[in-house]
Amino acid sequence: MKSVLKHLNKNEVNLSSEKVELSSIDKLKEIVKDARGEAKRREDAIKWAKKAEEAFKIISDADGIIEAAMKAAGKFQDSSNKMLIDFAKKAEELGIKPSSVKEWKEAEDAVNEVFREQDLLAGWADTIKKLRL
Repeated sequence: MKSVLKHLNKNEVNLSSEKVELSSIDKLKEIVKDARGEAKRREDAIKWAKKAEEAFKIISDADGIIEAAMKAAGKFQDSSNKMLIDFAKKAEELGIKPSSVKEWKEAEDAVNEVFREQDLLAGWADTIKKLRL
């Protein structure tokens, strides 16, 4: 009888250690599964970080281009308005309505066209400045 009990106790120990080993293997499998999920999340994060980096580059480029265009438009506006005003004064001194001169009207329309969407451009510039903060 003692020998049977002794033998059973050994088997229980062996079974118990097998359960521990199986439990440990299941945990290892779970770690592998979780690690793969985390790796996928990391890959997605890297992909989106690269897209964000590209977007920031585009935003930075757009900011520089818009700023340069607005600065150039301001200088152009100053010089073109001065020329239009000077021409209008000289034409009026000669008794000619400036608007009756085809070239003056074309120049005035061309200048106005340059500034037609200036408010829209200024709005974009403000938005881009906010994005860059």
